[in-house]
Amino acid sequence: MRDTVTLLGRELPERLDRRVLVLRPGEQRRVTPQEWSGSFAVLEHGSLHLEDASGRRLILGQGACLCVPAGVTSIAAGDDGHAVLALVVRRAQAVGAF
Repeated sequence: MRDTVTLLGRELPERLDRRVLVLRPGEQRRVTPQEWSGSFAVLEHGSLHLEDASGRRLILGQGACLCVPAGVTSIAAGDDGHAVLALVVRRAQAVGAF
């Protein structure tokens, strides 16, 4: 049996905040550096498309672990279903809510 990384259903240290972002199939969201700075994310379900300003796209599948790289301007769920992205960030850096 293969273990998968998950940030859901686990207790986190007090110094960390968890955010869960759910995107509907095909839904796109702009990326702002402030929102993602210092975060670590796991794609818990579905597929996720990262796109930069030139239109280049990287497609990630369930279980992908990432820090949103500089230059990414948008993220979108694949057309195959909802994308569920769980993020953790230090409380001192937590900005806004998803």
